[in-house]
Parts: sequence; C-alpha cells; structure tokens
Amino acid sequence: MKLTVDIGNTAVKIAVFDGGEILYRRREEQWSDEVAAELVIKYRPTGAIVSSTRSLGNEVAASITKAMAEAGYEAPVMVFRGDTPTPLRNGYATPETLGPDRLAAAVGGAALFPGENLLIIDFGTAITYDLVSADGVYLGG
Repeated sequence: MKLTVDIGNTAVKIAVFDGGEILYRRREEQWSDEVAAELVIKYRPTGAIVSSTRSLGNEVAASITKAMAEAGYEAPVMVFRGDTPTPLRNGYATPETLGPDRLAAAVGGAALFPGENLLIIDFGTAITYDLVSADGVYLGG
C-alpha cells in the first residue's frame, strides 16, 4: 500500500493506493501529526510520497516517518520535487524551480496517453499549462 500526500496552495489531498486501486482519499485544510498517525495505523503503507507547493514536503515526510516509527516499522518516504527523476526527460530550463505539481501532472498525463503530444491544463488555485512531447520530454509551460 502506498500513501500519497499532495499539498497544494489551498488544500491537502491524501490518498492510499493498493496497486492501481484507491482505497482511501480525503481532503484537509492542513496536515497534522494526528492525520499521519491515523493513516499509518489503519493502512500501514509500505511507502509514501509527498508533494508540496508550499515548501512543507520535508515537514510532512518527517511526520509520516515519525508515525511509522511509533507504529513499529519503517518504510521509504519520498519528497517529490520539480527536479525529481521521472520517466519523462525534463526539458525545463531550471528544473529546481519547477513546481512539483506541474511535473506530477505531466508524468500522469504521459502515463495515461503514452506516445502522444500533450497539453496538460490544471485548474487549481492557479491555471497552469504544460507540454509533453510524444517522445516523452517535458517541455514546460
């Protein structure tokens, strides 16, 4: 089971996956150690990934790691950033400044529509437009 946490500008989106199936999802206004403990105890994830547009990724990852330790086990917890290696080749000029939400959307789009040119439009707090080439290059937006 995998735990995913997406911290956007206005909400925290949480999901637990088992393979390709979503077992649990919810939306919170903010993250808390109590949420981490609840999820770890109930689902005992074998890994977690955290993405944050608000520079909270490391803090949330530490919260999950702590909850796992308190539950008596450990599992990898990764913070996804704009320069995290993905199946796409990153053609963005400054990957260290790329929002992880934009790269994640591009990776998801490419997984759903492999081998196609893509324009990904995300209607979050900000509307973003990103391009992925048919040969798997994230071109930016």
